[in-house]
Amino acid sequence: MKQTAYPTKVMLTSLQETGEIYKYTNQTGELTKALADLIGDAPYNVEIQLMPAGNAFLISGKIKTEMKLICSHCGRDAVHEVNDDFKEIILIEDDRGRGGHTGHVGSDLVSDGPYCNYVQSASFDIADFVHEHIAAEEPYIVECGQPDCERVMKAAELRAGDPTSTDANPFSVLKNLKG
Repeated sequence: MKQTAYPTKVMLTSLQETGEIYKYTNQTGELTKALADLIGDAPYNVEIQLMPAGNAFLISGKIKTEMKLICSHCGRDAVHEVNDDFKEIILIEDDRGRGGHTGHVGSDLVSDGPYCNYVQSASFDIADFVHEHIAAEEPYIVECGQPDCERVMKAAELRAGDPTSTDANPFSVLKNLKG
C-alpha cells in the first residue's frame, strides 16, 4: 500500500502556531479517490497552508488540475483548466439548530476579502474542501472553443427538425395544432 506524504484529515486545534503546509499530487495519490468523480485520471497539484489565527484558522493555497467535460453546444469533448487560488477563513462554531442562522449568504462584503467557512468540528477534511473548490469551478455552459462549434450546433438543430431554429416566431408551431 502506498504511504501518503500528507494527511487528508487535519485536527485544526493541533496545528503549529506558525502553520503547516500540505502538498498533494496525482503522483502521491492522497486525493485521487476523492477527486475521481470530477477530474477522472487528470493530473492535479494542490498546495494548502493552514494557520491558526486567534479563534479562527486561515486556509490559503492553489489548486491546479483539469476537468474533462462535454461542450454544451456541439457535444465534443472539452477540457476545462482549473487554476484556483484561494484565501479563506475557517471558524469553528457550535451547531445553531434548526432555527439558527448566521446571515452568511456565501458572499463577501468586500470582494477582495476572504470567504468564511463555518464548521462544527475541529476535524477538517482537506479532500472535501478541495473537491468542493474544483466542483465550484465547473462552468454552467461548457464551450469547446473549436472554430466551427456554432455551425455544428446549428446543423444538429436542423437535422432534429427544431422549429425554433428556422422560424422567427416561436408560436408558429401552434398553427399546425389547430383542429
